[in-house]
Amino acid sequence: LGRLDAIRCTSRPSRHRGRHGGASPSRHCHFAAQTGLVGVAYVSRRGPVMTVAAIIVAAGKGVRAGASVPKQFAELCGKPMVSHSVDAFTSHSAIAEVIVVAGEGQEDQAREKLGESLNFVKLVTGGAERRDSVRAGLEALEAEGVTRVLIHDAARPFLSAAVIDALLAALDHVPGAVPV
Repeated sequence: LGRLDAIRCTSRPSRHRGRHGGASPSRHCHFAAQTGLVGVAYVSRRGPVMTVAAIIVAAGKGVRAGASVPKQFAELCGKPMVSHSVDAFTSHSAIAEVIVVAGEGQEDQAREKLGESLNFVKLVTGGAERRDSVRAGLEALEAEGVTRVLIHDAARPFLSAAVIDALLAALDHVPGAVPV
């Protein structure tokens, strides 16, 4: 289905003030491993309310696909491939926020392909490597009070609600999970 970046996160007090005036913990994420599977990164628990965000990594160049556009922006079943992932996350009731990470220089193309979906997602510019793009997505969520993060490759368009549900259920028991 995709790839997993296993992420180890710690909380430290920061100089920033949270939404309610108190000090908000800043999550310092370290990339612990990379495998060849789609996955989930558990960020932190900050109380009984869980807030789930999704990061859709859409920053690839698509060189191996050999197409004229990066594959995340290629049309599939009448819409750009990235839009399939955006739709899966924005239509899921447990997902509070969706970040799409586009490659540097691909921001205009991402805006064009996402169209009206931009009303429901935040577009972030990624880095030179996939891990840098994931980090950019996590940094965009830092002030949002997110407790769980699902990380997904835009080039994997057929993500089902059942897979999202299974990953979220797994995170009730373990700090990270991948679909099998």
